[in-house]
Amino acid sequence: MEVSIISVYNDSVFQGNRLRFLDYAAVLVSVTKFLKVLDLSNNQIDKISELEKLKGLPVETLFFEGNPLVEQLTTASGYLSAVHQVFPKVCVLDGSPVQPAAVHVQSLDDDEITTEPPCRPGFYGTDNLRVLVERFLVEYFKLYDGEEGGVTRKNLVQAYDQDNSSFTITIAHLKDMSHEGGPVRYPNDSCYNLYIRTSHNVLCEERWSRNRSIRTYRGAMDIAVALSKLPITNHYTESFIVDTHLISEELLAFTVQGLFEDGKFAKPGEVPQLSFFSRSFVVSPRANESIAVISDMLYLTGITPARVARYKLMLNKAASAGAASVPFAAPVNPIAQATNSINGLQMSSQPSDEIKRQMVAQFCKDSGMIPAWSEKCLIDSDWNYQDCKYLKNGTKCNDKCISNWCVLPSPPRRLLIYRPPHRPHRFGKTVDSLDIGEYVISGEASEL
Repeated sequence: MEVSIISVYNDSVFQGNRLRFLDYAAVLVSVTKFLKVLDLSNNQIDKISELEKLKGLPVETLFFEGNPLVEQLTTASGYLSAVHQVFPKVCVLDGSPVQPAAVHVQSLDDDEITTEPPCRPGFYGTDNLRVLVERFLVEYFKLYDGEEGGVTRKNLVQAYDQDNSSFTITIAHLKDMSHEGGPVRYPNDSCYNLYIRTSHNVLCEERWSRNRSIRTYRGAMDIAVALSKLPITNHYTESFIVDTHLISEELLAFTVQGLFEDGKFAKPGEVPQLSFFSRSFVVSPRANESIAVISDMLYLTGITPARVARYKLMLNKAASAGAASVPFAAPVNPIAQATNSINGLQMSSQPSDEIKRQMVAQFCKDSGMIPAWSEKCLIDSDWNYQDCKYLKNGTKCNDKCISNWCVLPSPPRRLLIYRPPHRPHRFGKTVDSLDIGEYVISGEASEL
């Protein structure tokens, strides 16, 4: 519904309004784009600055008599000039026709103001940064996605700064004007329940302000473990839109958004249940001409089929519009130079000693092995969780790990050994009846 007339006259339905300040009425600028008639007569507005809070409305008819401000403007020309400074299109003032302002002032009704700018496929700043960001995203989601995401995501420990990195996740049901029945629910309830436990939605701060520490992950190892516990995903890279919005000598910030599915993937021939994500990364250069993530903020929400169709249409328009031109030359900085040495997520040849200790500790928890064997398995796998596919019972790690290295410690246990009767005892004694010996086997590998 388009609102074209608003009356705040004190003898109408809003009887008794003694408006002096228009702070709350300023919201009209954003929600009543087609407002033509505005009645503010017989109130207590005494400053032109209050009226300027409504500047931008395409008002053509204004009733303003009965306000102290009118008495302050002693001449008719001064009164009309003050009104035109706020509403240049006014042609009827207090019921009398007047000439609109000669100089047109842009308002929300102008096409050049209301027309949305064309969607672009992405902005990177320079070609070097484009190579860096795209290579990072390809390698990142290669490890993040897939049926084995719970294992492969642990390799992302090398992508984050060891001590100064942080990760948060937010999930929300957004409203869609084209969707009847309220906000759009997330398509997968089980995945939603996992996400909402650690959701860091600042609009719902009262729910988690007392336990914020469990919703904010800090440090490379904690982040990698947290990522491995999230539902498995499959991101559609053809739906990605990337924007680099901060370029400096010490920081590079970029956001990627697109469509994905999580939980149980759609089978061939089935229609996938898509959701929308927006992920913001902030990275900084490392000493060895590579980069490390210091901030990772993930936002998730459901999306209707109609909005998916509009999103795909936007992607097609972006592809035809082409990339935006760079109006300035970006300065040369260590982050841009990192593209010459970066190899995907191979940020450095080996993790730091502290990261190695954390990886060994986590490996012990996952496999049940003692630290020495856990470290050996990781060394033989070049400190790569993805390559070290071990069995829970410890019989082997992978083809590189020797099976007898990986003996799981177990509590002492007792075995009952049966010996047939009338057979010489190995200590020179004989028995005439069933002899059942009891041997205690220690937790270490041993033989009878």
